[in-house]
Amino acid sequence: MLRQSGECFHHFSSMDEQEALFRYLQRVDEAKDPEQACSFAMEAIAESTRFAYPSVYLLDRRSDSLRLAAFAGYVPSVTTIRRGEGICGRALATGEIQLVEDVTLDKDYIVGKEDTASELSIPLLWHGTLLGVLDVQSPEKNAFRNEDVRFLRLLAAMLGSVLSHLETEKQLTRNLERGKMFRKNLFRAQEALNLALDNLVAQKKETEEHVRVLRALLDISQMLFACRSAKELFPLILGVLHSDLGFERILLFGRETRKESLALVAFQGHYRLSDKELHELLVEKKGIVGHVLDSRLPYLCNDTRKDSRYVPDEFGTLSELAVPIVAREFLWGVLVAISPVENAFTHRDQEVLVLVAGFMAVVLENIANMEMLSRELGHMRLLHDVVSEIALLRDRKLIAERVVELLKKNFQYTHVTFFEIEDEETGACRTIASTGYSEKEFALRDAKRRRSGGGLVELAARTKTLRNTPDVRFSEMYVSTIQETRSELDVPIMYGDRLLGVLVAESPDIGAFSREDEEVFYVLSRSLGATWAVNELLEELERQALTDALTGIPNRRFLFRRMEDAQRELDERGGSFAIVMADVEHFKDINDTFGHALGDEVLVSIARCFRENVDSSGIVGRYGGDEFLLLFPGMTKEMAEAFVLRLDEACRALRFSEPALKARANFGIAAFPEDGSTLERVLREADRRMYATKEQA
Repeated sequence: MLRQSGECFHHFSSMDEQEALFRYLQRVDEAKDPEQACSFAMEAIAESTRFAYPSVYLLDRRSDSLRLAAFAGYVPSVTTIRRGEGICGRALATGEIQLVEDVTLDKDYIVGKEDTASELSIPLLWHGTLLGVLDVQSPEKNAFRNEDVRFLRLLAAMLGSVLSHLETEKQLTRNLERGKMFRKNLFRAQEALNLALDNLVAQKKETEEHVRVLRALLDISQMLFACRSAKELFPLILGVLHSDLGFERILLFGRETRKESLALVAFQGHYRLSDKELHELLVEKKGIVGHVLDSRLPYLCNDTRKDSRYVPDEFGTLSELAVPIVAREFLWGVLVAISPVENAFTHRDQEVLVLVAGFMAVVLENIANMEMLSRELGHMRLLHDVVSEIALLRDRKLIAERVVELLKKNFQYTHVTFFEIEDEETGACRTIASTGYSEKEFALRDAKRRRSGGGLVELAARTKTLRNTPDVRFSEMYVSTIQETRSELDVPIMYGDRLLGVLVAESPDIGAFSREDEEVFYVLSRSLGATWAVNELLEELERQALTDALTGIPNRRFLFRRMEDAQRELDERGGSFAIVMADVEHFKDINDTFGHALGDEVLVSIARCFRENVDSSGIVGRYGGDEFLLLFPGMTKEMAEAFVLRLDEACRALRFSEPALKARANFGIAAFPEDGSTLERVLREADRRMYATKEQA
């Protein structure tokens, strides 16, 4: 179980986490290999955090063991760890985070650093693939908090993404090298065929055809790798297969992204399939296409009348050749050639389509990876922009409005809403910013949601967990405030264990929010929580700086600020303004006779009396010592004199813990504009009159 705040030896502030993450993001593009990417992560931890002994072990799939890749702050004595061996090996075997608060009590612990007392091992995962383990050790027991685990888990996710991308780049480089070698072989084959023409006249026709196919394949490979989108790729493939390779009727079943379902994305020749036929082939997996989808192997049929797998069509197909488009075990689609002629396709045709499908798979995989990298970079830039902008804002509503504006602009969500928590226990909250409806509708829609149990928003608030609802129509908790919404993402805004708000995105599409969206909203919500907490602290410090510590009423600094604001208003608009100076009569004698504790009681009681009687008609503050200053915007001198008479009676009625103690106040009244052309002069006149009153007394 993780320790509570204050019990761990090493911990991070929000700014430490952000700096470590930003430092890593700034440097990781320089990484040339996995070891360097791991080293940058260790350097980011060492330079921006206070972890004691961080290290990274990467999985060697041949030996099924972990090998040391990078470390900081110490040199690990263990460089190779087998699956299930030690705490890191256990993280590898289970694929789960391992937190050991006292390693002396863990039977699997392997001594790596003699003074290690606690250890945290986090698997490096990317899209379900285990890549290694991020390990942090500490010389103190119970050293890690929930915030530490969340931070390291986020860093591990980033590192896993980088390692996966490096592996993808490495694989792409190998494929490109193979492509270059293939093209070299094609050129060599072409030269060999050209040399053989003189001696093989009888085979001229076949040789010319073979060369034509090789040239077409070479052209295809060059054109395909220049494509930047699947929409550009699909018609290009069919055009080359038809024009250059002579396939009359071609169907391409595929998808533009990994998330999409298979569909008929392109075809060549007069060919149409009904929705029912598409469902049978792609969903029910009937026919030769369905068989290839299941087996992921090429299939050649030159007489469909004798093939039990074939499903008859209206075109009288007698020959069918189907080839899967597969990259790294992911099925991108199926390439199909058909003909109404028996024995229309040869094994060479099959080889050609297999090569073309292989080219397509590599290109589609490359496009998908580039799009994913682009999205992730966009997400990181957005997070940087949002955090940078809100860091300069103090008002919570302005922060909320700017956040929903940026999310709406960059993610194209239909609606984004920002809720502020009113009751942390029940999850009750109110709208403070939204792109979905006008500010006039906030209260009405909040009331509708509360009447129906709070909806998914308050459910996320009560449970303090991110909730991704792919189809709100199947959620009993959903409360409809925007008719077209089909999916909703609700993310609590937290600072530590404290709930501050909920950030909500809505979309008319089913399953609109991906794991990437969840990660972006999670990081953003934590940044918002930290920003709000800092602003609240600043507001509290500012309030304390403007409040008298003894009496709890505004101090001299606050009073002079208010007078400066009032002076500007009077200069612009004119009007009246009364000032009353007051002090405690014979206050020194009270201190000398009854003691300073009773003197403080008199000051607190009179301050309370002034505050309760002045109420909203003016401002009362402690001017210094036993002196008080009362400001009355819009009040004339006559009105102030009548008010002071009542205030004097209230002071005379005060009773103290010492029955013999009696206290009253002396007052000096002055007003703008009759007693001075500025409030400063009016204040001096009120002070003079107060002292005159004391002398008369």
